[in-house]
Amino acid sequence: MGPEGDTVYSYDEYRTITTWRDNLAESARANAKEWLEVGKKMEYDRAAAEIRAKRDELLRQSDKQLCIDRLGLDTSGGSTITSFLPFVKGLAAVLTGEWAEYRQALRDVPQQEGFPFDITWPVPPEEGADV
Repeated sequence: MGPEGDTVYSYDEYRTITTWRDNLAESARANAKEWLEVGKKMEYDRAAAEIRAKRDELLRQSDKQLCIDRLGLDTSGGSTITSFLPFVKGLAAVLTGEWAEYRQALRDVPQQEGFPFDITWPVPPEEGADV
């Protein structure tokens, strides 16, 4: 029922392109379930490709946040193992920081329950946030 008690109808429309043949209409009616499944799969595949393309673009845009030369890691020191410790600690922080979590959330978008039709996009950290 609608907000005022009216009956509300909703429907899905699926379109496909196929080669014409003399018995095409009869074939479509006789195999309506199969045609519907093909249409649903095509729509799912199209929507999934669009969502993955957007996700991939967001990952590309966030690449700069994890570039090693932008991270401000301590590379001073000498040639001993302990002199590299600040660098290794900084690198570990990068691998578990807010931007790494955001990027993993982007990679996990296809595993969301409503994918590809109902997506909750992760929110990127603020510029300069802990990496």
